Order: sequence, then structure tokens, then C-alpha cells
Amino acid sequence: MPSQSALNAAHKIQARQTENSEVAATDMAAIIEQEVGFEDAITALIRCDRQLEQLGVSVNERDFLLKAIAKLEGSESAPSANAVIGTVP
Repeated sequence: MPSQSALNAAHKIQARQTENSEVAATDMAAIIEQEVGFEDAITALIRCDRQLEQLGVSVNERDFLLKAIAKLEGSESAPSANAVIGTVP
């Protein structure tokens, strides 16, 4: 079961998506970092990416997630090798 802070972050992101059709990766990263904490946010996003990969979601479809990971790791334009989990289709 997700923690309360993770649920709070999910609710805030969902509310932003309701207001706007698209939530920027930088906004998503900021919300997650604020609610969950820096280290836990990166760990949670990487776990989420791995789960999506196992479900067969392509790298292109996970782009928003990879950008959020890269933003938290400090390199918004080019994620490090450790941030890009998975294989290119």
C-alpha cells in the first residue's frame, strides 16, 4: 500500500492534470519531491519506471517519467545512464 505522502503527490498531480491537459515533467518532479522527499522520490520513480517496463510500456510512452527522474537528478535535458531504465524499442 502506498504511503500517505505518495498518495498526496498522486492527488496533486491528478489535480494539475485536470486543470491542464499536460503536466510538465519539472512540475511533476517538484510535486513528488515536495511530498515524498528527494531520495525517496528518485527511488519511487525508478521503481515505477521498472514496473511500466515490465508491463511492456515503451520508452517513448514513459518519457514523462524519465524526464521527472532526470529533473530530480539535476540533468533535465539529458538523463544519466542510471536514470534511463529499460531498453529502447
